[in-house]
Amino acid sequence: MDPFTTLQMAFEQRNRTLSNSSNDDIDSIDRRKVARYREKVNVEYDN
Repeated sequence: MDPFTTLQMAFEQRNRTLSNSSNDDIDSIDRRKVARYREKVNVEYDN
């Protein structure tokens, strides 16, 4: 199996997983990541 096919299968699996879980969970996880990143950046700029 060539690498492209393997990647394609992995993405299909990932998309299936994403669509099966509720979007609210994904959104809140992303927001938390962004908030944590912003805090980190702000701390770095303050010093």
